Amino acid sequence: MNKKSAWIVNKAAAILCMAVVVAIGFGIGSLTAADAFAAQATAGGKVTYENLKTDVEVQTPAKTKISWKKKDVDKYVIYQLKDDLTRAKKVATFSGKKTSYTIKTKKNKTLNYEIVGNKYKKGTKTLSKVYRSYIQFYSGVAPAQFAEYNDTDANCSPEKIELRPIHGEGMKPDGFEIFRKKSGAKKFKKIKTITLKTLKKSKGSYFDKTVKEGQAYVYSLRTYKKIGKKIYYGPADEITLRTVNKTGKYTVKGAPDGDEPILKITSRKNNGLLVINGIGWGYGSQTDDQIVYLAKEYSADGETWISKGEIKVKAGESFWIRYEKTECGDSYDRNDYPTGNHTFDVKYNGVQSCLYIQPYVNYASAYYDGEAVH
Repeated sequence: MNKKSAWIVNKAAAILCMAVVVAIGFGIGSLTAADAFAAQATAGGKVTYENLKTDVEVQTPAKTKISWKKKDVDKYVIYQLKDDLTRAKKVATFSGKKTSYTIKTKKNKTLNYEIVGNKYKKGTKTLSKVYRSYIQFYSGVAPAQFAEYNDTDANCSPEKIELRPIHGEGMKPDGFEIFRKKSGAKKFKKIKTITLKTLKKSKGSYFDKTVKEGQAYVYSLRTYKKIGKKIYYGPADEITLRTVNKTGKYTVKGAPDGDEPILKITSRKNNGLLVINGIGWGYGSQTDDQIVYLAKEYSADGETWISKGEIKVKAGESFWIRYEKTECGDSYDRNDYPTGNHTFDVKYNGVQSCLYIQPYVNYASAYYDGEAVH
């Protein structure tokens, strides 16, 4: 049989497969292109399908073991599926008494297989029951990943950066190698090799304390696995983090009361970049419960005022907000304006955040918006 004819095409079955996979996820019974083989043996009889629960162990980049609990079947057949799931190639046929099979693989590939256990009616070649399992795995050392919210939830400051290494599916690594460079630099330098065991003791985190304040660092993370004298590596991941205040701190100056209050807001030392694009509603007066101050305009220099557009504020820099005094009534509900507090959406340190201004206590803070980020 030539290579082309070794693959059986069954697009209708593949479409069903993809629909089921989308609906209920990988690793459970579903129709695939392998049905083209199974259909040859049904002979019009009723066939019961049941999920064959399997465990996958990537032992080396060239060898993966699939195992399952013993079932009452006559034989098993393993098929390799093309990436688009429209074609299946028979890999092996073996006894129904077996409970595992080891596949030889090409390294560092995402592969799709299906294992089918066939039970025939006694004394016939007509199927009565089929166990099946769709399997997808990566035939290499599991890829390195930074935890999903490492850039927002991690404990970063001007003195340290927290990294949260994790790994994906594949051969379980021995640990991670961590590399670092300053943003804009060409070459990475390895700063740490950490085992999974050590990482577990430190609750999944590694703190880089060899940093300087106010810097942006790019980290590269890769997994490693030692087998004999050879070391294998998984795909790497990168993240950029900054040694700035996790919560931005600001000094507020200006009289919050009056006909047209103007507040000057200054970013303190070691703050990240604040990006303003619109300023929200305003705040309620602390001295008169019938007065609100509506945010009207903002400025990067206190002279040129805008009502929309972007302003960027670095540590040590200032921006201004001008408000207008308004009496509550039919147009404005006093309950919509918190007394002495003005909150609006910004970006802080590259993350969607809230700027919380307290004009009566001369302070403001920027903290990331967990609901928007998560």
